[in-house]
Amino acid sequence: MRHHMAMPRHTCGNSRRVASSSPIYGPCSATSASVSGNFQVTCTTLPPLTTPRRYSPTFFRKKKEHILTEDNHAVVVAFLDSLHGCYSDELAAAAKMEERVSFYRTTNPEIARLFHIDTAAKLPCLILLTKEEEQFTLYDGEFKRYAIANFVSANKLPLLPTLTQNTVSSLDGHPIKKLIILLAVANESSKFLPSFKEAAKSFTGKLLFFFLEKDSEECKQAAKLLYIPCTGEETTVLAYTTEDKREIPLDSEVSLDTIKKFAQDFLEDKLVISGTVPESNDEDFKIVVGNDIDQIVLDESKDVLLVIYHPMYHPDLPMKTTNNLAKLLRDINSLVIAKMNGATNWHPRAKLRLLEFFKILFYPAGRKRFEPIAFEGSSAADVVEYYKFIKKHAGIPFEPISALEQVGPDHGATETEIEEPPRLP
Repeated sequence: MRHHMAMPRHTCGNSRRVASSSPIYGPCSATSASVSGNFQVTCTTLPPLTTPRRYSPTFFRKKKEHILTEDNHAVVVAFLDSLHGCYSDELAAAAKMEERVSFYRTTNPEIARLFHIDTAAKLPCLILLTKEEEQFTLYDGEFKRYAIANFVSANKLPLLPTLTQNTVSSLDGHPIKKLIILLAVANESSKFLPSFKEAAKSFTGKLLFFFLEKDSEECKQAAKLLYIPCTGEETTVLAYTTEDKREIPLDSEVSLDTIKKFAQDFLEDKLVISGTVPESNDEDFKIVVGNDIDQIVLDESKDVLLVIYHPMYHPDLPMKTTNNLAKLLRDINSLVIAKMNGATNWHPRAKLRLLEFFKILFYPAGRKRFEPIAFEGSSAADVVEYYKFIKKHAGIPFEPISALEQVGPDHGATETEIEEPPRLP
């Protein structure tokens, strides 16, 4: 029995995707070879694994057209030293975690070479083939079930799939949450697709790239599922996050360089949606926009309470209460109380998600690298509750406000019941 060999732990970025302008298997395409031992499973049924069938390489060449069916996103092929043992078991376990991917294993070097697997390399070896591209992705991670499953999940879609209702459904549970989408009008697809596909190669395993033709009815239905507007007569590029259901348009000319920079900024959380920065901002309840977040909300020298609201659907009471709170605490120099319109502004660290209309987040001074603390009290909370929330989490201690300290927790103080403290000279 072979000893387990130390291999580097896999990350999505460590996989190597190889593309070819001609078939990579000589007379066969990248989607046309097979090996023995099918472990295909579905999302609802896990059929028992049977003893791997043994076929000759000639058989697989003749049956190449059956390897990737319409129901499969990809095929995984593993070249092992034995069809039994820990490696085979790990592969079988990984297969049960993946939907619409066919898993195969073989010990035959000639079959392995059909997939350009280096038969002289240390075993086990694993390769993933996508359905719609003449390309394969080599796996160089640890041969463990969860690592293999994560690798397959991140790479099983083609380099540039068309956005359809089926591909939208495949995004559920996908480890990559960030998409770059080309929305092209029909007569411009051929003009922009080459640059878009070339850009996609630089972000394999990091971002998902999709193509959507605005004139296609199927694509329109897919766009509707993602809440993406599919209108207009111009080709556009969008960044989209499946967590927030929010799109960010590329605001420059579509080219290889602009797409790559746009995608890199999205990957590094540098993209924002912003309203106009206010000319003056002297009110106690500050106004921030997307472009202000880094300078105001993420300022390490300040504690910041940020109210994010939707102008049409937010509850009125907490807006009035936090506005009063800002007046009461206006002389605490280390504290900023601000509000942001979440419909017209979006920042990776300050945002409303789909069907969210109101939230209150606290960003403690000196701890801005961590996630903000959400206020989870009632929408009917009074100024005392907000005050105690701020005081509990503040990164910079401040002098107590006597008018708020003396009010009991069940008092239910309102704006008229607490007098504003005088301004400090």
